[in-house]
Amino acid sequence: MIRIIDNYINKFKHKKKIINIYKKIFAKDNVEPIYTHKNNVYVVFKRKEKVFRKFSLNEKGASKIKNDFNGLKWYYSKNKDIKKSIVQNYVSKKDFCYLDTMALKGRKIKSWLPLSKNYKYIKKSLMHYKKIFNYKKNIKFHGDLTLENIFFEKNKVTFIDWEFFNSKKYWGYDAVYLVLSSVCIPFIVNKTFSKKDQYLFQNLWKILINMQINKKIIQNPFIYFTHVIKKDKLLNQSRLISKNKFFPLITPKNFQKKIVNIIKSDKI
Repeated sequence: MIRIIDNYINKFKHKKKIINIYKKIFAKDNVEPIYTHKNNVYVVFKRKEKVFRKFSLNEKGASKIKNDFNGLKWYYSKNKDIKKSIVQNYVSKKDFCYLDTMALKGRKIKSWLPLSKNYKYIKKSLMHYKKIFNYKKNIKFHGDLTLENIFFEKNKVTFIDWEFFNSKKYWGYDAVYLVLSSVCIPFIVNKTFSKKDQYLFQNLWKILINMQINKKIIQNPFIYFTHVIKKDKLLNQSRLISKNKFFPLITPKNFQKKIVNIIKSDKI
């Protein structure tokens, strides 16, 4: 997800609406609304229980919550370092659906900071990806793996928000998406891309190449991601609801060209 200035404005605009909807369905808990893209899913933080609750009142939102639930189950079954899943409760009824997850220890890293600030976190996440996802042609995937959807606690890495889990993509889809986001999101938000960022990006891209990721993704990721996001049913539904949901679709063309030239240069 990309947090641009408008998102902070919308956060306050939708706060009262989210609270009113929540109270009509659930008890009058002391909750804090969390801003999300317009995706038929609301999120609140239940302060007393220290639990995040995602809920929806329609079928499209419910399907995303179900994907998130199934994705978290799969992820924790593959992650041997974690003894217990963060899933607390999952309820799916005719008129609403919700998922409760524990608040994680650790912190999120700001995705719009330059790669020179975030390099070690991106690299840690890549190593975690290699550990969790099995190498084969078609695999389950996250679909929106940026620093916005990753928690860090010391050496521990945790992927969250699995709403696109049911789709299948090539090995390395999420890894390439993450690395590309590490330079595109800072450029979209702050127009920053230093020589140091370029050097670090080249290092990360070399890691991706050594992971034997499909050449369709590696050679021109913008063309690949644009095609997949628009053709995939789940991804395209979110694209149509929120135009800023996927950074490859809103990265300026001149910056796309610059990144592709770096990828194809002799230095990689």
